This record gives sequence, structure tokens and C-alpha cells, in this order.
Amino acid sequence: MQRYVIDTMRKQSEQASHERDRAQRQIEQTAKEYREFQDLHAETVRKLNEQIGLKEEENQQLRATNSMLKAENDAYHAKYGGIEV
Repeated sequence: MQRYVIDTMRKQSEQASHERDRAQRQIEQTAKEYREFQDLHAETVRKLNEQIGLKEEENQQLRATNSMLKAENDAYHAKYGGIEV
């Protein structure tokens, strides 16, 4: 009987140890995936901010071009008048 109790306790202990190991591996895997996600998120944010910066720069250039073309158009209309149909 004593041998049975010892064997049963040993099996339960081994099983609990395996379950702890499996849980620990799952925690480590989840932590690794989370770090990878954080890295991907940071890279995505960096790329989007870079694209936003380029679009803002392009927008400023287009506004300057539009302003110049409007001034040119206003000067043309001041000199030659409007277009009559």
C-alpha cells in the first residue's frame, strides 16, 4: 500500500511538473509573440509617420505651386481681363 501511495504521488508530481513546464513554455511563447508584435507595431508606426511627413511636404509644395499659379492667373486677368464666351 505504501508503494502504491508513493507511486501515485510521484506520478501526480511528474504530471504537475509537466503541466508547469507546458504553461511556462506557453507564457514564454506568448511573451515572444507579444515582443514581435510590439516590434512590428513600432516599425509600422515609423513607416506611417514617414509617409505622413512626405505627404505633408508634398502638400506644402502643392500649396506653394497653387499660390504661384493663382497669382499668375490674377495677373493675367488684371492685364487681359476675363474670358468671354
